[in-house]
Amino acid sequence: MIINKTTYQVQTISTHPNDNWMGNEWALVPPELHAKALELAPYCELVFNGEALTDITDSGTRPEPEPPEPTTAELLHLLLGGDEFES
Repeated sequence: MIINKTTYQVQTISTHPNDNWMGNEWALVPPELHAKALELAPYCELVFNGEALTDITDSGTRPEPEPPEPTTAELLHLLLGGDEFES
């Protein structure tokens, strides 16, 4: 598994599980950090000791969730001339 040093996107490929096949913009994720990489990416910070990735921490930033789509009943109510529904 590898992680991009800028975008924090994770990539895996079964033929190269322990190799960085994408180059310098990517870091090899040690097996003990795989779960953290999958859980936190892309909202994470990478901790290095020299060239080696030693930890992955939560950046604490997440996008605001999108408001839910109106239900079929709410759309039908609007189409039939009802008042605006409250979100």
